[in-house]
Amino acid sequence: MTRRPWWRPLWSLSSFVGAASVLAVAWLAGCTTMPQGSARAMGGLSPVAPGSDSVSERSLRGDPSFDPSTLTGRAAEHYRGVMHAIRSPNPEFDPMTLAASDDLYQYGRRLHVYVQGVLAVFRTTGDLALLDHVDEILETMRAELRDPWRDTEDRTDGTRDGYLNWAWRYSSGGEVYPGKDINKLDEMKTHAFVAMVAVALDTNRDLPSPSGRAYGAHADFWRSYLVDHFEAKWREREGVPSGFPIMTRPHMHTYLSWLKWHYYMGLLTGDPAYAVEASSMAEWFWGEIRLVDGDGGPAFAWPRSVLALGGGQDYLMPTTYATSVYADAVELHLEGFDRWARPEAPERFARTFVEFVVDSDDPITNGFASDVGGGRRRAGVRSDARAWPRMTPLGFAESGFPLVAAWDATGTIAELGRDVRALIGPDGGLMIEAGGFLNEVLNVPEP
Repeated sequence: MTRRPWWRPLWSLSSFVGAASVLAVAWLAGCTTMPQGSARAMGGLSPVAPGSDSVSERSLRGDPSFDPSTLTGRAAEHYRGVMHAIRSPNPEFDPMTLAASDDLYQYGRRLHVYVQGVLAVFRTTGDLALLDHVDEILETMRAELRDPWRDTEDRTDGTRDGYLNWAWRYSSGGEVYPGKDINKLDEMKTHAFVAMVAVALDTNRDLPSPSGRAYGAHADFWRSYLVDHFEAKWREREGVPSGFPIMTRPHMHTYLSWLKWHYYMGLLTGDPAYAVEASSMAEWFWGEIRLVDGDGGPAFAWPRSVLALGGGQDYLMPTTYATSVYADAVELHLEGFDRWARPEAPERFARTFVEFVVDSDDPITNGFASDVGGGRRRAGVRSDARAWPRMTPLGFAESGFPLVAAWDATGTIAELGRDVRALIGPDGGLMIEAGGFLNEVLNVPEP
């Protein structure tokens, strides 16, 4: 496998983003088609300057001295819940089973959000046992990599292109996608979280793993795989030997994952061109975020597609897809990137959920709204709620929504987490426990 020279960043995250931002500004200055919406059309937020007090950076650096016995109260309770969910997962949502599935659909969606929950707790504790768990997940996925298509429905098994891949296995894909690595959506989402974990491993390569895992060697493998297999494959397919964009899928949740891939690849390789593209993509993403007035203050509304880039789904994003947008919002807030770094960003996402998605007095019985506008037109974006199912309490438990509890001034999301946990039991509740833990350690008081 041809590899780029090994590189490890010698500067801090803030200084890297600062340098990349300078390049991004220069690049964007020559672009005449960037979104030019008002502040209300950019979520009412401006990008955060590197080093600003508005940056809420929570590093992916571990802390070998972390001692869970120092936690008290609800923080200790939620931490124990996180570890229980890891050690005794619900058989219907076992991350190791998902990791061994060789299924891009499961990797890019359910497993992606799960790993975001684990790493959110890792960012706030430095507990290397959590990094070991995530590394085990990726090494299990690594064992499934191979070149030929397999289990296809159009009898194209054995087709090779010289690049390692995982297969797409969702049952309703017809004959086009199953057994292959050509579904752009889940290719983007899967490799965004692989790049995120690779950065976490690289950041901790000099620290001792509690279970003897080789952080550095594994980070090196993923860097090489991401550049020499995943990226090289898609550049070849798309006819883009250099430069950006490599490809575009103009739907908000996928576009945000693809943005993350570029952001983390910049950190992983040291090539600022990735960071420039991530900053460019952030402008397009936020150009679709509308500021709306909620009863408790500003909230957000946004369409399913990036309309300015030609996406055709002009209705409010279904909660089915919003789950990953919420997990990404917390991840990028803790990472201190762009507008997500401002505290108002997760606060407004939280308010959207509390005031619009929670659309009844008894969501445990009635479920949750099927889109982020609560089934009503918001900020000029129509609702297509009847075409999408309502989210169930179990859907909430597996989603990214519980992670924004820390920024919900009403305490509604934390309370919902406790109610759903009482309903489904302690198994399979990692996202609820992770959200509850963040709510405690980030010191956002409940009323």
